[in-house]
Amino acid sequence: MTDYDTPPLRPVHATRIPWESWRPAGIELLPPGWVNVRLRERDALGREVYITEPCPGIVHTESAVTETVLQHADPGGSVWDENGELYDEHPVVVDTIAADPPHRTRYYVAPDWEPAYLGGGYLGSCPLDMVNELLAERGYADAIPRPSAR
Repeated sequence: MTDYDTPPLRPVHATRIPWESWRPAGIELLPPGWVNVRLRERDALGREVYITEPCPGIVHTESAVTETVLQHADPGGSVWDENGELYDEHPVVVDTIAADPPHRTRYYVAPDWEPAYLGGGYLGSCPLDMVNELLAERGYADAIPRPSAR
């Protein structure tokens, strides 16, 4: 987005969870057979090719902080542009309060215990026998598994 395309912005108060406030809150091991499903490429016929990798578990995180910030928004009140980026990457923190109860989230992990969503092409995690259903739910019912190397 260029400066010419940017709509007129106005300051608004918003609440957010500070990124640096998330802390590990627990690990949930999944039974063998759980996988992460990723799109990797297209074959010569233009079909999506997917791979699966073991998904050992889920990491639970929590944050006990909520911030009130003053940041820029467009005339519709959105703080996000059409690319999903904040208009104001460094808003002014006006207030910080304890979140009671804490904010909680969780994410599936790759075999190296990093978040699975960071690996590129991530569609989701499920038991191996439900991969076709997950692909269909995400709109990739025609995707094919990557052939194994021989």
